[in-house]
Amino acid sequence: MLPVTLQFIVAMIAYAINERMASTKPSTERVSARASAALLQRSRRPKTTERTDAS
Repeated sequence: MLPVTLQFIVAMIAYAINERMASTKPSTERVSARASAALLQRSRRPKTTERTDAS
């Protein structure tokens, strides 16, 4: 078993890593939300009914 001081240091490092990962998650959610919004806008554009062939 590790000494209490070393356990505390390991726990603090793990907590810091966890907090940092949690703070970066919203930015990735924003990026994915923007990407999905862009895809939805692209697919929702009205389709033109004009035909270009000379019939």
